[in-house]
This record gives sequence, structure tokens and C-alpha cells, in this order.
Amino acid sequence: MVDVGRAVGEDAGIRLFLLGAAVLALTVTTAASAGADPRAMVLRTSDLPHGYAILRANTGPAPNAKAAQGNRDLLARFATWGRVTGYRVEFTGGVKGSIGSSADLFRGTPGARGYLRWSAQVTPPRTGLRLVRRQRGPGDEAYVFEKDFGTTLFVVVEWRYRNVTAHVGADGVGVSGALALARVQQRRIVAALR
Repeated sequence: MVDVGRAVGEDAGIRLFLLGAAVLALTVTTAASAGADPRAMVLRTSDLPHGYAILRANTGPAPNAKAAQGNRDLLARFATWGRVTGYRVEFTGGVKGSIGSSADLFRGTPGARGYLRWSAQVTPPRTGLRLVRRQRGPGDEAYVFEKDFGTTLFVVVEWRYRNVTAHVGADGVGVSGALALARVQQRRIVAALR
């Protein structure tokens, strides 16, 4: 005869053990991905339409102090969110306009989520961009913004995947073109976190 109380207790113990193992695996994975190189997570010239070149003056590593651009409040938030570092690249296409791409690496998902949501709140009033929509993907969550300059439409896609936030800003490619570039960058992020 089976002792039901003992069997249930063993089952609960096994579930607790498996839950603990899953949490540990996720923690180790996130910690390991915090050491990933954000340079590998941004767009490259080969990802863009023909005719774009890197604007070296606006390209390179973005440690916390540089990314905060003198904003002490943001620098303190970076510490709270656990931002590790980032990388920015800008491309110029002459009369075609420009395309920017960035990736920010955080110690964990909560920090990346906090930064993305903060950015989505402060970006529109600070820049005049209008929120077009919030959506799932690319990544785990994303926001799409736009600003019409009359002759060209500037589109920004900001998103999060695990402990990385990313950004694509482009003029002259429209919402669908900017989202296509964001999906290319998302594939780079996934590959870099493996």
C-alpha cells in the first residue's frame, strides 16, 4: 500500500528541487550573457541597403557615463538597473538619410525592462516622437515611434530581449523598413547571447 502523504511530500520536494535548478540555470545564463559583447549586437553595413557607410564620429563603445550624456539622474538609474555597457553605431546614406543602431547590456532582465519602459516614457516628450504602437517583437517587448519632418519620416524602434535593450532609428525607410532592420539586429543579439 502507498503512503499518499509521503508520496505527495516527495513529489513536492522533487518539484521544489526542479524549480530551484531552473532558477539557478536562468541566473547563470543571465550572468554569463552580461559578459557578452554589445558590439556584436548592432547592425553592420552589410545589413543595410546599398550606399550606407559608418559615421565613425558617432560610433563606438557607450559606457555608462558616455551613454548618460551628463544626466546625473540617468547615470544613477543605470547603476540601479545594472547597466553594464553598450555600443552605438551610426550610418550615413547621404541624401538617403541616416540609420542608427545601439545595444545596451544589463546584468539582468529586470534592469533591461526598467530601462526600456523608462525610455518609452521620456522619449516622446523629450524628442517630439509619437508612439505608434507597443508590440511583442522584435524581442520580448518593443515600442515603435515616429516623427514626420514633412519630407521624411523618422522611425525609432526600441525593444528588449532578455537582459539587452536595443534601438534602431532611421529616416527614409518607413515603419516597415525600420522594423525589418530591428529584426536583423535582433538576430544578431540572439546569436551574441548564445
